[in-house]
Amino acid sequence: MTLANEKFMIAESQKVSYAKGLQTEINQQIQDIGRGSNIPPEKLKAVIPLKFVQKNVEFYMTSIYEEVPFKLIETSFITQTLHLTLEKYAQESGLPIANEASEKAFEVAVLDVVQQYVAPPYLLTYAQKVMRYQSTLTLITIIVGVFLLLVTIMLMTLRVVARHIRFRIFAYVFSGSGLMLLVFPAYLYFSGKVQRIGLSSKIMYQFFKQYISDFLLNFIYIGGLCLLVSVFLWLVSENLRRRVVRTRG
Repeated sequence: MTLANEKFMIAESQKVSYAKGLQTEINQQIQDIGRGSNIPPEKLKAVIPLKFVQKNVEFYMTSIYEEVPFKLIETSFITQTLHLTLEKYAQESGLPIANEASEKAFEVAVLDVVQQYVAPPYLLTYAQKVMRYQSTLTLITIIVGVFLLLVTIMLMTLRVVARHIRFRIFAYVFSGSGLMLLVFPAYLYFSGKVQRIGLSSKIMYQFFKQYISDFLLNFIYIGGLCLLVSVFLWLVSENLRRRVVRTRG
């Protein structure tokens, strides 16, 4: 549902406007490249549109989980935009239009910048490490689910076990599960360790901070819910126990 799911990663990126931040940083980098070719920065300030970045970011995040090679999509639109931008600037400035080779080199440099920002290699490495444990996690989930189902059937069918004791056992199960899900994630979340992620890009830092924080919060919320369920079951058990005591008395 979280780290092994590309939909979770995409949703987290949208929360911090990840694509918008990348677009800003990409265009700034392209402006720096343009300075080296004597192209004024204002001519290149919006050469990479947000829609293009958003599509490629989501495609990259999907591709790393589906284990398919990533390649920038709709690049023809970018190369056409760059060509028109350079041609318009040449006409406005009265300077000769750059030769085809230099223009092609500029386009390649721009697409390389986009590739570096949209598809950082450490994100792929991270996802690959997570996916290694997906089959193990699935197996553990199945085993625990089957075990819990058997325990439930056993408790509900054995007549020698009083009703209030059954509820009390389930209360212990949910309280133990809740504590395991809550304590360690809460420690990581409130200790400030997430804020100390080392990334040079501001938007990438914000994205990873949001991504890891929400991952931990999912455990905290579910753990808190389990504890609430355990309290409810314990109250039901206590109420049934008191009824039994009054009946016997």
